Amino acid sequence: MNKMLKSEEYARGVAAARVVYEGNQEIDDVIAAMKQSGFNVIESIKGLMEVTGMPLAEAQPLVHFSDSYPELHQ
Repeated sequence: MNKMLKSEEYARGVAAARVVYEGNQEIDDVIAAMKQSGFNVIESIKGLMEVTGMPLAEAQPLVHFSDSYPELHQ
């Protein structure tokens, strides 16, 4: 399991994901941007909630079943 990111790394990753989201990209692209920034699954769920404003019940399955985390749905 990945270590949790430091708060400044997390903030940079969320900012990068927000740019992708505001560029009208797919949610999978937003999740991929967070994973590329070093986010683990929990951070990706939290980040997706921050970027999109969606509730946990929506964000969690989107991250779990995304192409970015294939190990979660084998």
